[in-house]
Amino acid sequence: MSATNRGSERADQDFYPTPETLAKACADFLVDRGLIIPEQTVLDLGCGDGRFLDYVGRRISIRAVGVDIREQAVQEASARLNNIQKKRLFTTSFFREGDNPGYVPGGTLGGNVMPQIDWVIGNPPYSAADECFTHAWAHARKGVALLLRGGWIRGAGRRRSHTDMAIPQPATIGMISPRPSFTEGGTDASEYDLVCWVKGDQPQQTFGMLDWEKPSRRAIWV
Repeated sequence: MSATNRGSERADQDFYPTPETLAKACADFLVDRGLIIPEQTVLDLGCGDGRFLDYVGRRISIRAVGVDIREQAVQEASARLNNIQKKRLFTTSFFREGDNPGYVPGGTLGGNVMPQIDWVIGNPPYSAADECFTHAWAHARKGVALLLRGGWIRGAGRRRSHTDMAIPQPATIGMISPRPSFTEGGTDASEYDLVCWVKGDQPQQTFGMLDWEKPSRRAIWV
């Protein structure tokens, strides 16, 4: 999810890494609540260096699939996820609808054969959050968990669109405190939530506080 100082230029390809401690807290939230369970296949759209998959994989055994538009990120993720035996990493342009090659479970993504996907997780670029969510929901078998601005899920037009597409309300929301920063030396002053949708029988809606240790602004970029 992008976050910039007002008046500043956006980062190339809308890339703003999630703080390490926040990525770990998100992974713990998903595992502790039994949303992601052992041996499931988890896809991170816009995986960056693979930190979300890494922290889930440290808790339970998963099959990890990472996709990013940047070749350097895929190389970094490949090196970082050496503790996960079953993994597949792809470089492809998927953020924009016009560039999106699309995939179907068991089909292809950018010409690469894809496995069945149980969960889609991650921190999508704000400018492509709608495309990423729609794509994720269409093909995840169990659910979708995305780090999103609070205003994204609260938009009236988006709620109507989700209702029209028969997308249920989120099953679980992890409210993030303190407010995260995604930029060096700044913040966009927005609230963020880890929003989780579940397919199939809908569990009772739950809300929780996702506590994490916010690093100093300098530490985010070490």
